Amino acid sequence: MVYYYKELVENGLSRYQIERRVTDKKLYKIETGIYSDEEFPSELAVIAKKYPKAILTLNSAFFYYGLTDKIPDYYYLATDKKARKIGMITDTNYNYVIHEKSETTTMNERVFDILNVMKKVNKDIDKKEFYKELEFLNIRTLFRYTLQQKNQNDKKLANKFIDEVFTFLNSEFPDWKHNEIWKKRSFLKRVIEGNKTLTKIYCKVF
Repeated sequence: MVYYYKELVENGLSRYQIERRVTDKKLYKIETGIYSDEEFPSELAVIAKKYPKAILTLNSAFFYYGLTDKIPDYYYLATDKKARKIGMITDTNYNYVIHEKSETTTMNERVFDILNVMKKVNKDIDKKEFYKELEFLNIRTLFRYTLQQKNQNDKKLANKFIDEVFTFLNSEFPDWKHNEIWKKRSFLKRVIEGNKTLTKIYCKVF
């Protein structure tokens, strides 16, 4: 587990006892104010401890929900606009090689799972507090998958998925086409992404 220094003190440990446990390798100091009973705790566990109100989003969410096999170069977090800023440090990054016929380069009926995932995400996140951000997350996630239907061998399945994505968006976020963040994308991309017929044409041609 990962602990705040304050939690250790509240659990009855004195400063000396904490330092002694660190020396005896019964406790590990991860960074200032953050300790763990494991020498190498999950980075995600440390992040969750440091930023309990932050939400994993974009590439991080895709990876941890099992929607891609490409490890994100960075952790993508959504925070309240009033939250303190999160700094970035330079560190070594690792990447997966995307193999032929991996989930990122081919498509099959499993693609429909993304709709259930997004439905769960929408249920778990407070829409009132993060509506605009959540709406954009749905738009960008689902449109990435609709455009990837060009790799779908079964074109009927591809068209069915595209239809269901637009039905899903219209149901969950009726005014999604006016999302301020999405509207910052290039006009051409929005025209193709935001139109069901043009998306199907794009997937068929390319």
